[in-house]
Amino acid sequence: IAAAMTGLAQSIFYTPLYDPLFVLQDTVYVFDHCENALLKYNNNQQLLDSIPINYNHPTRWRDWKHLLLADKKKNKIYALYEHNGICNIQRIDLKTGRICGSYELTYPYATNIKVLNDEVYYTYRPLESLQEMFVYKELISEKSPLASTVK
Repeated sequence: IAAAMTGLAQSIFYTPLYDPLFVLQDTVYVFDHCENALLKYNNNQQLLDSIPINYNHPTRWRDWKHLLLADKKKNKIYALYEHNGICNIQRIDLKTGRICGSYELTYPYATNIKVLNDEVYYTYRPLESLQEMFVYKELISEKSPLASTVK
């Protein structure tokens, strides 16, 4: 509130917090990026577990796009990374809080990325072309994470 009242929210130095909440099966997952923790709650709002996370601090800090994608059919959460236009989604293990697999999208500069039933959907248009945007679908086949991806 104070940031909005003083005009800080319109400043170039202001970055909003990103602490998403997902409900998968009967568990509520809160990704607290300020405290670097994954909090798990049950239906009665009782804290079940708190797990440390580090995927939000990659070696190349600008690569993480501050976006988590939920696959509610398969109960998986993915973090979105982009380097030189190439989008990469990395699955977060909900038991350990670590990256446990990654998948690179075929086309660069993909937008509107969504995940459902182990498939990734996104829109793509070739760079600097007048072609219409099309929706693409790819089956996620995960690779084991590279040691240099997240430390």
